[in-house]
This record gives sequence, structure tokens and C-alpha cells, in this order.
Amino acid sequence: MAGTATVSEPSAIDHVMSESPDHSSADAGVLNSARLTEIFSPARIRTASKASTLKRMFEEMAGLLTRNSPHPLDQDTVFRALLAREQIGSTWIADGVAIPHCRLESLTESLGVILRMQTPLCVDSGEGKYVSVACGLLVPRESASSHLKVLSRLAQAFLEYGMYSKFMQAADSEEMYGILSNIESEVDTARS
Repeated sequence: MAGTATVSEPSAIDHVMSESPDHSSADAGVLNSARLTEIFSPARIRTASKASTLKRMFEEMAGLLTRNSPHPLDQDTVFRALLAREQIGSTWIADGVAIPHCRLESLTESLGVILRMQTPLCVDSGEGKYVSVACGLLVPRESASSHLKVLSRLAQAFLEYGMYSKFMQAADSEEMYGILSNIESEVDTARS
């Protein structure tokens, strides 16, 4: 298993990063709403997921998101939305990392969940793609710009700041959340 996330082929996240709006101008208010530390929480981080298929992974994500959400969410709706988005195209971004995401009508703010797999989950045996860390993301239906910014921040954290290897070494959900917070601070510093 790879120690850090590396890009082995162009992916959907490459498009997201190239199309993501400039973070330095009048979008400051929207950017603040895209803070990873506000979207994720230790209660929605699992360090030993036993998911053995993508379907089971989405079920687990939907369960964590609905049980630990400040908003009422229907678990089946969340599960079906994540699964439908994955059927459009893979959300795998690099060796060991996937960012399943979808937009929902009922949301007013973005919510995230992180699963670290006990055993890497094969997502494409022909291509040798597996997932050890999955960051699920739900965003409000009408917030396309914010959605792209969050995806861009996550991709940057994995691809440029070594979040994958740090997550793989973390002892628990609190430590993983601390890693996310530290990397977000580094990204903010680099952008200023």
C-alpha cells in the first residue's frame, strides 16, 4: 500500500481544481463557509471502517451523516444520492483516496464524513484502484461554487499536504480531525 497519495492518471478532481474559482477576492464569505473544520467533525470520522464494498461504504457514510448531523436527514436519501453520484463517475482521486460527494435539496450547509478502512476497499480491480480513506461530502443543491471550493480544498490537502499518510498513522478520530485542522491552517497560510 502506498504511503502517500499520488496521482496516477487525470481524474475528475483535476478538473475540479482547475475550474475552482479564485479564493482571493470577493468570495471571502463563501470561502469561510467552505472551511473543512466546520464541515467535518470528530463525531463523523471513523478510523476502522469494515466496509467491504462501495455500497457498504456509502451505507456507513449515510449512517454517520444522519446520526451526527445538526439537520434532520433521511439515511436512505443520503445513501441513494451518494450511490447515484458514484454511478455517474468514480470519485476516486488518487492511490488510496476517494471523495464521494453529492448535492441535496434539504441541506443549508455542507457536511462531511471521513472513513479510514480497516482493509483497503477495491473500487476497480482492472485498474488496481483501492480506497483506504474516503471523505464523503454533502452540499446544498444550490451551492455549486462552494461545492467546488470544498472539493478543491480536500484534493489539495491530500495531494499537496500529505493528508493521506497522516490520516493512515492517526490513532483516533480526534487526531484525524486535528490533522485536518493543521493542514487547513497550512493551506490558509500558503494562500495569504
